[in-house]
Amino acid sequence: MSIRETIRDGIMRYRDGQMQPQETYLSYYDCTVTVEDMRSLKNDWLTDNIIGFWQEYLEHEHIARHKECSVVLMRPSMVLLMSSFRNQDVTHLIDGPLANLKNATHIFLPVNDNEDYTRPEGGTHWSLLIVGLKDRVAFHYDSLNSCNVQTAKVIHRVLERILQIEIAFTDLVDTPQQDNGFDCGVHVCWAMRYLLTRRLLVAEREKRVSMNLGGKHCRAGKIRKEIYGIAEQLRKMARDRSTSPGSKSSEPPRIGSEIGAH
Repeated sequence: MSIRETIRDGIMRYRDGQMQPQETYLSYYDCTVTVEDMRSLKNDWLTDNIIGFWQEYLEHEHIARHKECSVVLMRPSMVLLMSSFRNQDVTHLIDGPLANLKNATHIFLPVNDNEDYTRPEGGTHWSLLIVGLKDRVAFHYDSLNSCNVQTAKVIHRVLERILQIEIAFTDLVDTPQQDNGFDCGVHVCWAMRYLLTRRLLVAEREKRVSMNLGGKHCRAGKIRKEIYGIAEQLRKMARDRSTSPGSKSSEPPRIGSEIGAH
C-alpha cells in the first residue's frame, strides 16, 4: 500500500468512527447495512440487516456459481411477513412476493421470535429453518435449547398452506449450542453457509444429503470478525470505485448488480 493509500485509508477509518448509527455503511445489491448494523457485529445480537447482508453475500459469491442451484435464502422481512399470515389466507402469496418458491429445491428461513409485525427489528432470538421440497422435510436448527421451536412450527405451517403440501417437521436437538445470550444470529449465519456450501452445493445430484450439524462447532467470534471484514472490504471496494472519474463520491458506498462483487 502506498503512502497516499495509507493516508486515505486512515482518513476513511476516522470518518467511519464519526458516523451516526443510522447512516448507510454499505449498500450491497438489495441490502442496506447501517453503522448500527455493523456495530452489532462487534459483540451484540445481530440485526435483520446483517442476516440479510450475509444472505446476499452467499447468493452472489456461492449460489450464483451454481446455475443449476434452486436454493432460496428467504430474507428476515419475508419470514416475518409469512408469520403475520398465520390466521389468514396465504394462497395468493405464491403468485406475489413468494413467487420464487415455485421452483425451489430448498428454502432457508431465519426464524425470529418477534410477534410485533410493526417492528421488523424486534424479537430476542434467532434460529434457522431449512425446508427440502423434494423430500418434503423441514429441519429446525436452534442454538438455544429449541427456544424458537414453536415459532418455527408456526412458519412451517404457514409454508405448508402457501405451497399446499404437507412437510414433515424435525427439531434437531443436537444442533451446536451458543455460549451466551446473544450469539444466536451468528450461529444462524454459520449454519446457513455450512449447510449451503459444504452440503447442498457439493452434493451429487439425486443423492441424499445429510443436513445434521451434530458434532460440529460454531466459532462465533471468528464468524463475527469474518462477516465484519467482508463488509469492510466491500465498502472499501465501493469507495475505491466511487473515486473514479465521473463518479459521485458523496453517495453511500455501493456494490450493485451493475458492478459485481468478487
